[in-house]
Amino acid sequence: MIDSEATMVAGMRAHGPHLTADEIAGFQPWVGTPDEAALRSELVERIPLGVIETKGAWSSRALPRRPGIGALLARAIPHAAWLLDARYVFGASPLHCLDLYDATGARQPPGVSPVAYPDERYVTVPVWWDLDDLSTAKPDQHELISSEREQLVAARARTSERSRRK
Repeated sequence: MIDSEATMVAGMRAHGPHLTADEIAGFQPWVGTPDEAALRSELVERIPLGVIETKGAWSSRALPRRPGIGALLARAIPHAAWLLDARYVFGASPLHCLDLYDATGARQPPGVSPVAYPDERYVTVPVWWDLDDLSTAKPDQHELISSEREQLVAARARTSERSRRK
């Protein structure tokens, strides 16, 4: 996100689609834990259907509408999967961000324990978004995701039409 003075004030990163569980940096904190096998199994099961990884979202602490920007960045996560032609998004979420992600349809895998990541100051849990089932998203966020997706579809169609005309 860029403000009216062309200063970058917020953003998010996504990588993928991935071909193996070991390519997913957010999975690494669970390697060597009792929950590694269960989480690896989920990744391996989903990879053929397309898995990207969200690598984090950030916003300037000085933003006047920071909570709304946080919600927008959380909605950008399922959009990134759609744009990258993947069904799933995997993320490693600190507990303080979990409500934002849950509001956009993220789910924690049952039975996978939190880890201290990136260091002892944070309690981090794995989360999944499934583009085929965002039913747990809060109604207002689900509606915004749908509306924004329609805008992205229309923009893609316009871009394709312009390319065909050239």
